[in-house]
Amino acid sequence: MDFFKIIDQLAEVDADIMGRFDSRRAVFNSLGTLAKRTAMAATPLFIGSLFSKAYAGETGVKSTSVDILNYALTLELLEADFYAQLIAAGKIPAGSTDAAAIQKIKTHEDQHVALLGGTGGSGGTIRSLGGTPVSGVRFKASAIPNFATDYDTQLLVAQVLEDTGVRAYKGRAAELLGTDLLTTALKIHSMEARHAAHVRYMRSTRPGAAAAAIRPWIPASDSALAAPAGPAYTSGTTGAVPTTFNFGNGSFSIPAYDTAKPSPREDNTKQGATATAAAVETTTALANQYFPDQAAASFDEYLQAAEVLDASRAGGLVM
Repeated sequence: MDFFKIIDQLAEVDADIMGRFDSRRAVFNSLGTLAKRTAMAATPLFIGSLFSKAYAGETGVKSTSVDILNYALTLELLEADFYAQLIAAGKIPAGSTDAAAIQKIKTHEDQHVALLGGTGGSGGTIRSLGGTPVSGVRFKASAIPNFATDYDTQLLVAQVLEDTGVRAYKGRAAELLGTDLLTTALKIHSMEARHAAHVRYMRSTRPGAAAAAIRPWIPASDSALAAPAGPAYTSGTTGAVPTTFNFGNGSFSIPAYDTAKPSPREDNTKQGATATAAAVETTTALANQYFPDQAAASFDEYLQAAEVLDASRAGGLVM
């Protein structure tokens, strides 16, 4: 990684780049010789930390790594408490394999919480970066009619939460590029996807379930799926979403919702767009013909942080 080349490239789009770093020259001075600075600069985690400091507080730029991890921790705490309340409700069918599966998922969520925020007031990735983990995030069961008494409703909410969590991690992964934390986030992201698939499997095997309509992946028809009085899979927000959140003894910020770049819906069939290339229509990709539902179900879409924490989605289930 050529740190100085990166600086030169950034200077082409941000004339004040050297001023940003110069105002924090104590960071450089503390490293000693040029050789030491160069060696440290080659470390992705150092690069991410340096740029987070240089651009802290700027409108429209990335949040710090700690903020992104606290955002992830909020979702993990929400899911962990959700499964605790699901288990405590006592509606999992006796004799089914669901109980073991749901307990396993709950264990995974607890471990994600421990990795990000630590346990007992110590440890965790966020503290290792000098941050304070958020705490006290609870699942608002009262927002879901019949949640305490109906197992089918509980599974539907689980599906919505897990699918939203997968899209939430995807939506912020790019902000961790160049840091060692990207690997941490992707390890959790892939496990959340496994949870989503298994919850969908459990729903498909329920008595009377329309199994053909409940797949491990997200078909186009699920774009409008919503938990009772709760979050939907569609993109967009229902109103103003705050950019700073405070839970327990920690806080974090998120980028404001960008109306100019709305997240794709899950029934989207156009993929692969870049700054210089148009999206590929996947119903006709590779000279083959696919039904729109097949093309849509082949790709998971991301969500902006503001969409995830909007009242119409996971934000409406946080207390």
